[in-house]
Amino acid sequence: MAERFGNSSEGRFGPGACWFISLGEASEIDDPEFKGIFLTEKGSLGFLNRRQMAKFYNGVAFIGTQEWALEGIQVGLVAVGMDSRERLVFVLSDNFRRQFGVPESTLGEALQRLREHGAVLVSVTETLASHEPIEIVWTVPAEQADPNDPQALESVRPAD
Repeated sequence: MAERFGNSSEGRFGPGACWFISLGEASEIDDPEFKGIFLTEKGSLGFLNRRQMAKFYNGVAFIGTQEWALEGIQVGLVAVGMDSRERLVFVLSDNFRRQFGVPESTLGEALQRLREHGAVLVSVTETLASHEPIEIVWTVPAEQADPNDPQALESVRPAD
């Protein structure tokens, strides 16, 4: 993703170190206006824009803000891409909506706030059924050498 978007830097996300990619005007992740992607030293991958956040780590998803987030257990992050409106798209396992343990309206509000801030969360089935083109920039391959330790692959579009 750093090759696709550029602007990769080191910083701090909460108490830990991270690497981040700025997708907006703010160049530091601790700036309240920051919009971008982050990868923590512990392996969380996420999106942050004006305190709205989606963060994924080891089958757990957090959606909300750094101070308050809904937590979904057994949510698989399958891929990350960009849609035609330049929003970040996180493709998740098909069961992700049921894994938060909150009413659909509560989850829907959190997902809508995130969408308004530039990130979309969709299931694999929703992605495949959609007519919206998505450029995939990161994916977890279906076949894993060690299924207990999934590894990601990056696919870079050839230069035109």
